Amino acid sequence: MEPMPNDEEHRRSLRRRTFLAAVARQPNKLSTFQCTVRNLSETGARLEVSNGAWLPEAFDLDIPARALRRPARVVWRQAAQAGVHFEEAAAATSDGADLDAMERLKRENLVLRRRIEQAMS
Repeated sequence: MEPMPNDEEHRRSLRRRTFLAAVARQPNKLSTFQCTVRNLSETGARLEVSNGAWLPEAFDLDIPARALRRPARVVWRQAAQAGVHFEEAAAATSDGADLDAMERLKRENLVLRRRIEQAMS
């Protein structure tokens, strides 16, 4: 398995920096590993695991904050980090339009919640 390259990469889809709690679940659903998603795209993610934790080669990645669960495969490891490729990449544009739309909807949702709170007080 290749280590993470230090040079700039040519990715197929835009990666967004994140700090999201996630759970890596082995296919048998019995073993789970806590991790943090440090960046995310339509085709993969960079995960950070606590010292000593070891991700299996293939697992389901569950990101509750994004209501996302994807089968993933480790493509590189370096210290407490791992790069994963999503086995069934969602149909999306290469410029990250789906992630941009999700962020826009989150902001709109927050504005609407604040308006409701103001109206109720």
